[in-house]
Amino acid sequence: MYGYIYKTTNLINGKIYIGQHKSQVFDRDYHGSGKLIRRAFEKYGIENFKTELLKWCETRSDINKYEKIYIHIYHSNDLAVGYNISKGGDGGDTFSGLTDDEKEHRRKKMKMSMSGRIVINNGEIEKYVKSNELQHYLESGYTEGYLHTLERDKIRSNARKQFFQKHPDFRNDGMFKKGSSGFTGHHTEETKEKIRQKLVGTKQSEETRKLKSQLLKERYANGWQNPMRGKEPYNKGERGIWMWVTDGINNIRLRITDDIPDGYHRGRTITRITL
Repeated sequence: MYGYIYKTTNLINGKIYIGQHKSQVFDRDYHGSGKLIRRAFEKYGIENFKTELLKWCETRSDINKYEKIYIHIYHSNDLAVGYNISKGGDGGDTFSGLTDDEKEHRRKKMKMSMSGRIVINNGEIEKYVKSNELQHYLESGYTEGYLHTLERDKIRSNARKQFFQKHPDFRNDGMFKKGSSGFTGHHTEETKEKIRQKLVGTKQSEETRKLKSQLLKERYANGWQNPMRGKEPYNKGERGIWMWVTDGINNIRLRITDDIPDGYHRGRTITRITL
């Protein structure tokens, strides 16, 4: 079980709040954490609110979907009816309407609350726990790390793409080259050199070499053919005999001793096809 959808009602004026709570048990004392509902707690007193369970949800996608549905059904994002700010499914908007100082205070508070927390999952749900709670959960069938599903990984990937499309200047200016439409995602020469220096002299472990050898033998046994068989290798000896050069659009493969044509530089441009 991932969590549940609940409804909190103000017993004085009848206004309601629809929310989601990631928990294995229904907590009657949890009334919500939205900006408007918290202000209502301060004004009317939390004892004048009651919370009821609306629906249990198995997955994150379900809890987001049904939160939207119930907010739509109850019209709780109508300020005359309820305390919801958004249409749901996004965890709520906890920053809109705050001053810069309030936003900074909120960020620090969130950072401190998550400091030292470890993410774990049991194959169905994931949660953050403190380090002194970790062993208990590991013995209960949990493992460290995020819960990965095809649907979830696709959502994360699309979210990252949309974010960087809207905020092209968010990426590290020192690591990535900048193009006409924002950061290209290609490392600068300085970053490439730092990566190269870090890898110089590193060797694969004996275990890794044996594993690669075993995988290749299995591939050959299943009919796989090396595409470079019978061809002159791209890289031969310490420095190699081949190199790629590009003008940013076209790629040319030359010998290492050849002159690089005007307008070209070493490297290769990869064209990414978006499906």
